[in-house]
Amino acid sequence: MSPKLVGGEVVAFTADAIALGRFGAAGALGYVAKTAPNAAVRLSREAAMEDERAHYEKRWLDAGLG
Repeated sequence: MSPKLVGGEVVAFTADAIALGRFGAAGALGYVAKTAPNAAVRLSREAAMEDERAHYEKRWLDAGLG
């Protein structure tokens, strides 16, 4: 899977953060990055999206593409 590039920068989208317990009566219990291995549960979608973005960026740089 290649990184998501927009205007030359690695980005993550709202779909890159999975809501945990989203169908519960109280709503989401937290969020986790979609493909980052061992991703931590975050309190906000934005924090999980940043985990996902950083994961993609690291893979992109490790592959020598940046």
